[in-house]
Amino acid sequence: MLRRLGFMAVVLLLLSIGIFALTYLAPGSPEESLTAGRPVTPEALESLRARYNLNDPLPVQYGTWAVRALTLDFGESFRSNESVTTLILGASSLTLQLVAFSFVIVLAVAIPLALLAATRQRSFIDRSISAAAVMGIAAPPFVVSVFLLYVFGVRLGWFPVFGPGDGFVDRIYHLTLPAIALASAMIALILKVTRASLIDVFDQEYITFARARGLGPRKVLLTYGLRNGLGAVATAAGLTLASLLASTALIEESFAIPGLGALLVRAVEEQDLPVVQGVALTLAAAILLVTFVTDILYVVLDPRLELEDALT
Repeated sequence: MLRRLGFMAVVLLLLSIGIFALTYLAPGSPEESLTAGRPVTPEALESLRARYNLNDPLPVQYGTWAVRALTLDFGESFRSNESVTTLILGASSLTLQLVAFSFVIVLAVAIPLALLAATRQRSFIDRSISAAAVMGIAAPPFVVSVFLLYVFGVRLGWFPVFGPGDGFVDRIYHLTLPAIALASAMIALILKVTRASLIDVFDQEYITFARARGLGPRKVLLTYGLRNGLGAVATAAGLTLASLLASTALIEESFAIPGLGALLVRAVEEQDLPVVQGVALTLAAAILLVTFVTDILYVVLDPRLELEDALT
């Protein structure tokens, strides 16, 4: 585990270098971002450069930023002069709620359908579920968002078309369409992986032996089949959760939800470099953490594996 954590630290370091460098390679300059293109006096420009350490060489600027980032201090926004950490904390709550809601939808829909398909291999039901999974993978979340907005928001008026809502019930009501749009492609992934894992488990000798002992289909399915197939499902679920975190930007923009994704998009549009760097690094760290927890969970769910084997 310590070795894997060290590897994650190296990956995060490389990602931080890439994030910092790419923001400075983007069109424009930090000075233009700070002044928003307005003419300023040389004295005012020099004051801004000194305040944000822009007179230092780029490696020194990165070192200063990286050391501060270790204490969760990403500097101040070029536009609002607010702390980037404060902006991230304010937006992350909505993003986490949206991702959690979407993840619940993924598991609640994909696993029962996978069980149904795996127990009826090559039947009409199995083929229909597989075809629906292919359609789900092929449909981009942005297109699904537009479809859901138009049909269930505009035409039918069943759900609101923008905003996060206030209070628990209203929040769930407002996040339902965005969560479904975000979950659409991931449902297909979990469904396919779970179905394939269960079919592989059903071909094992201990399943045949369990059936020969007279155990009911339900007990064989849940106790022997699903439990022994959960390792692959947990891995796919972890990758799904990481993908959900990385895919929130377009969904939040489509439904006007002020989460981390929307904050990142707005910061890119405004060339607010500290916010772009802070949000990108935060999302990268969250995805790495989810991946690490997934590896641990995989071992817990599958006792046939040694912890060291799963982490190396």
